[in-house]
Amino acid sequence: MKIRPVSVFLAALILFFCFVPQSLAAEENYIVAAEDGAWLYYLASDASAKLTLVRRGTVLAAYEQSAGFIKTSFDGYVGWVSLADLSPAEGNGLWGLLIESLPEKTVYYEDEAFLSDGLTVTAVYNDGTRVPAAGFTVSAPDMHSVGKKQVYLSWGGKTAHFQIEVLRLPIDHIEITSLPAVLTLIEDSDTYDYTGLAVTAHYSDGREPAPVTGFTLSGIDPLTVGRQTVTVTYKYEDITASFEIEVVPKKEINLRLTRIPDKTVYYENDLAPDLTGIELTVDYDNGKSALVRPDRAEFRQPISTEYKNTILVYYSHFMTEYHVDVLKEEPVRLELDPPPVTRFPIGSELNEDALLGLRVYKIYNSGRKEQTEDYAVDQIDTSVFGAQTVNVYCGELSASFTVNIVSDAAPGDVNKDGKVNSVDARLALRCAARIIVFTDEQVSAGDVNGDGRITTADARIILRHASRIELISDRGV
Repeated sequence: MKIRPVSVFLAALILFFCFVPQSLAAEENYIVAAEDGAWLYYLASDASAKLTLVRRGTVLAAYEQSAGFIKTSFDGYVGWVSLADLSPAEGNGLWGLLIESLPEKTVYYEDEAFLSDGLTVTAVYNDGTRVPAAGFTVSAPDMHSVGKKQVYLSWGGKTAHFQIEVLRLPIDHIEITSLPAVLTLIEDSDTYDYTGLAVTAHYSDGREPAPVTGFTLSGIDPLTVGRQTVTVTYKYEDITASFEIEVVPKKEINLRLTRIPDKTVYYENDLAPDLTGIELTVDYDNGKSALVRPDRAEFRQPISTEYKNTILVYYSHFMTEYHVDVLKEEPVRLELDPPPVTRFPIGSELNEDALLGLRVYKIYNSGRKEQTEDYAVDQIDTSVFGAQTVNVYCGELSASFTVNIVSDAAPGDVNKDGKVNSVDARLALRCAARIIVFTDEQVSAGDVNGDGRITTADARIILRHASRIELISDRGV
């Protein structure tokens, strides 16, 4: 017999659907037919864990089929139900939901809990089949506001809705049955403590008066001193009661020095208080604080010459303090302004006239600078050419400056013939080339650039001077 390829394909396809789990259309439905209901299992096996029991007459949507079970969802669970407990829902297709009976309660007062007791729903299929929609879900509406509300329910992918009404609470009026423990408020306070305030609601529908919470307070102005009426509102703007409080002026209760002045060390010659940087803070009985301008405070304790001083600071009827140290002012070093002339001919006498323009200053530990004439100058040996250190003394303090002992000849006149010419330049050049050796006096006269030695630079300057190109005096030598 000859087997056609098409027949082989069909046989294979049949075997595939017999042994492989089959995916079903989402709209294929089954009804629980078992008298005691059907178990929803975790896996496609009655030996698997049981998730929940599905009541008889419940319609289940099958998403997948395997080993005699369908995969479905019910009451928030997803699992497997045995086909042995089910019957196909003829017509395969849920048309919609029919609300058979409304809940027993459809009119509520605000804030009451929604109840679905008495609500029954029927699932209607395309073929007219009707079954109870067991396990439908209900979305509770907002019960905290007044008005007509839509209540939505869902089952099997279909929805339906009905209407309830939320009414305003039948409050006739509210009564303040206990005043707050404190009926005063300190000026500029952030909050008012109304602990002890009790409010009772009276109703118009005959129910007993009852204490309430959640009321609000208004009408308090903490910045205005005096009697004020506080309005208590509960639920609705027209349901109010009132009581009075007294806003009393705030009082200062403490003075603090929150930052000491920048200057806390004084010297005997300068005892005037310096308040730069000081920060005073006053505390109030409302829990707040504020800075006090230093010019509004009083500093009653002058600074004395004692080493430790306590400065008393007064503001209003409060006092605080801080401490300063008073030190003895003493000179710690000398500073000098050297005389304008620091080049002296050999053999000169460094007397007052020679040092005219010398200024001597005492520098104190306070930073003060004071010129003094009470000083002594060491004599130096002016018979030696070159730089010499002159020491100046004032008590135990000393400082120094440098002078140069030079030839009495004109700068550049190395042969002392009274003229500065090319001969002097040539001699300087020979000395720079180590051909001849200058005496100390010749070095002093020939070192016109002031670097302490004879070089070709000195010879060039002397020659330019002799040629009237550049005068040695123009170079400040």
